[in-house]
Amino acid sequence: MPRAWLNRHGIRLVDERVQIDTYIACVAMSGIVGTLFDAYSRELLIERFEDMMATSTNSARYPSLGLAQGQRFASKGGYVVRFDGVEPVADSGWIVP
Repeated sequence: MPRAWLNRHGIRLVDERVQIDTYIACVAMSGIVGTLFDAYSRELLIERFEDMMATSTNSARYPSLGLAQGQRFASKGGYVVRFDGVEPVADSGWIVP
């Protein structure tokens, strides 16, 4: 779906991961904001995002992604990487501090 949207709007695919992640984030945020009606608040926005993350079918790409009450970081760990030219290469397994 994101690739089709990019093509339809004449946007060249330059960095697939960044562009598709941005598309998904914008679609999610627009859907969430649409449910807030006139009750705009940071807390409600985060709560709705938490609910969406809990029921998301897009968990295969980010299996360790999630939010819970009082947690404002969706990713709880990461990889140590180095760059081989322009491509990142993992130098470690998944690390949770």
